[in-house]
Amino acid sequence: LALLLRLRREQAQREARERAEREKAQQERQRLERMSSRELAQEIARLRPPRVIDLVERDTVVLQAEAERQALQNRHTEAGSASARARDQAQAWREAHKVQAWLHDKGIGHAAKLRELEEQREANRAEWQKLGPQIEQAGLQVQHLRSQAHQRISAEQAPTLAKVAELEELRREKVRQEFEQQKRQQAEKKAERERAAVPQDFRAMAAKREAKASGWSDRGEQWKAAPQGLRTLIDGYNAAPKEMRPAILDRILNDGQRREQVRELMAEQRQQYRANDRGMER
Repeated sequence: LALLLRLRREQAQREARERAEREKAQQERQRLERMSSRELAQEIARLRPPRVIDLVERDTVVLQAEAERQALQNRHTEAGSASARARDQAQAWREAHKVQAWLHDKGIGHAAKLRELEEQREANRAEWQKLGPQIEQAGLQVQHLRSQAHQRISAEQAPTLAKVAELEELRREKVRQEFEQQKRQQAEKKAERERAAVPQDFRAMAAKREAKASGWSDRGEQWKAAPQGLRTLIDGYNAAPKEMRPAILDRILNDGQRREQVRELMAEQRQQYRANDRGMER
């Protein structure tokens, strides 16, 4: 019985943890979805980890191995330089002491300075030769450790990079939504300006039609571009006595739906006229 109670308690605790994790994940998702594309870009920049290659070069194990390789390289360079200096010094001594050098070479005499320089040269040369393979091995070790660090850091970054990729996708969708919203707002503002200008624009069109201004005669391109509904309104307006026209215009335009219809008719006229004009240019 005690075992059964313990198992039930552990299961309840596990379910509570899982429920809390789901709620936390949902809250995080809602927080991100409320963000703008700019805020998401800032969140991505905050989460995005440094480049793996940069972290590899700062890895303590890699740094230590590279320091050891560099120390061997420095010793190798110094041994080669020391051997060359001893060789040059021995050659200079030979030039300055030709007889002693000849006796030394024949084994007849002993030139302690020359022997010391030659021994220095050989010792440093031996050190130089010995260090060559060690440097090569150290270089291979650095490459191996870099590869291990790269794999380890890449694995550590994988969850964060997956999160960044998810946020990038969300940001792109936000950019699209914001662009579409901006387009809608601009279209709405344009339509509102056009609705506000309907009385003035309608009177201007009617006046041009009445005066048979350029493009507004029966054969004029402006008039031909007007849809039939707009032609009927304009001709009816112009046919009325001038003192009655304000009342007619008010009756047409005071109703929001009628005003929108007139606005759409005039927008259609402008659009059709521009289309006809481009067609004539081609």
